[in-house]
Amino acid sequence: MITSLNLDKRLRDKQLRSGALSKEELASHLDQLQDLSENVRYRKTDAELLAEAEAEAEARAAEAAAAAEAAATQEEGVNHESQEG
Repeated sequence: MITSLNLDKRLRDKQLRSGALSKEELASHLDQLQDLSENVRYRKTDAELLAEAEAEAEARAAEAAAAAEAAATQEEGVNHESQEG
């Protein structure tokens, strides 16, 4: 008989080896379990989260560099106009 105490894989395997649990009992139990796969939520791995954070940091750095370059270009234009005038 399968109980919540022998659902642990190690205990289940030990009971299968000792004969306390038959393969047929295990198969019957597994067949009776509900399919809950539709309730699964995807969780990102640490590597995926790190890659996303690095990509965001690179994007922010590129935006900051572009803004600094635009500001420098604008400042050059103002300085050039003031020297001409």
